[in-house]
This record gives sequence, structure tokens and C-alpha cells, in this order.
Amino acid sequence: MEFSRSFLKAAQWVCLTVFLAAFALAQSERGTITGAVRDQSGAVVPSASVTVTNQATNVASHVVTNDAGEFTVPNLPPGQYLVRVDKQGFRSSEERGLPLDAAQTVRADATLQVGSSTQAIEVQAAAISLADR
Repeated sequence: MEFSRSFLKAAQWVCLTVFLAAFALAQSERGTITGAVRDQSGAVVPSASVTVTNQATNVASHVVTNDAGEFTVPNLPPGQYLVRVDKQGFRSSEERGLPLDAAQTVRADATLQVGSSTQAIEVQAAAISLADR
């Protein structure tokens, strides 16, 4: 009987410790910025480059949107953030001053506008000497 009481008390302490440890881990001081990138017609934009920069420290995190045009940047300290989205063929999108608090998830959806295409034309000419004729 004494063994079962000791075992029960030990099991209760283990359960309480595991519960408190899980609760402590859930109380993170970090936040997450997530979002979706679409073009002006509403279509998803996969493989877009997303840079999230803490405006106070200039520390940047880089991710790429998935096949559904979505991105997530976890484990960010609280602060004001700049979210920049780049994709070839589109104009860049920036959102400045995005506030992020501890243990918060903030959305930063972006709509990319089709960029103007530029062409570079290189012309090479050779001079012909009239004296050689």
C-alpha cells in the first residue's frame, strides 16, 4: 500500500512538472509574421522572396513563398518590422512599421503589381577606315 501511494505521488509530480514546462514554453517572448502574396488579379505568387527586417536592429530574415503563395517567419523579437516582397516580373512591395508584440502573430499580406519590362539593347559598331580602300 505504501508503494502505491509513493508511486501515485511521484506520478502526480511528474504530470505537474510536464504541464508547467509546456505552459512555460507557450509563453514565448517571440512573435511571428505570416502572410500571402498574390498578384493584382488575386492569383497566388509562389517562389516570391520575402525579407522581414527589424527596423531597430536591421536584422533580416529571408524566406520564399510556398506553392500557395504563403510565408511564415517565426521566432522574431518584438519590434517594428519592414516586410519586402520581390519576384521577377513584378514591382517590389514594402510594408514599413509593422508592429509585432511578444507571443503575437501578425499578417502581412502583399499584392504585387506587374512590373514594367525593360530591355537593354547593345549596339556594337566597327569603324571602317576609308584610307584602306
